[in-house]
Amino acid sequence: MHISAVDHIRSEARDDSVSIGFYDPDRNLVELQIYARRPLIRAVVEDTRVRIRSAIDAMQDPTAPLAGNEAWRQKDLIAHLTSIVGWWRKQIEIVLYAQPWDFESVHDFNDRAVAERRDWSLDELAQELEREAAALQALLETLEESDLCQVVRHPKRSPRELAKAWMLIHSHATRHLAELAP
Repeated sequence: MHISAVDHIRSEARDDSVSIGFYDPDRNLVELQIYARRPLIRAVVEDTRVRIRSAIDAMQDPTAPLAGNEAWRQKDLIAHLTSIVGWWRKQIEIVLYAQPWDFESVHDFNDRAVAERRDWSLDELAQELEREAAALQALLETLEESDLCQVVRHPKRSPRELAKAWMLIHSHATRHLAELAP
């Protein structure tokens, strides 16, 4: 009896890997797990850039209040999202190059960065986004898959794999961009 290869092959995605399984001639399951974090992170960073850029391009009234945050206008949220990309990159570089931690809290960074950008135009914020997203992608291209397995041990945060820290960029931006929805 002949069984086609299609009947013997299955695949699935699990967390940060792709699993491909097949049966050998003795009907033993052979499973290959392929870790492809870099392509996934590359796509996530690009998707984040596109979403933020789309919000910038669609913004009708940058001075409109931001629901839930009396101190910020909609443009302030965009300034936060464009500036935080550089902050993420710096945090990743600290881990990769074993530099001492910068203990400026993310809240202090946000207050400072948003205030510094308050007079910037939407075009200037878009340029910062493009610059920082390109720098983040360039940093990613210098890494090996094994680099992304490093565990980040920040003294004030829970340990996590570096690859998962990169993924926070997207969830953070997605959560904030929802605040701009009417």
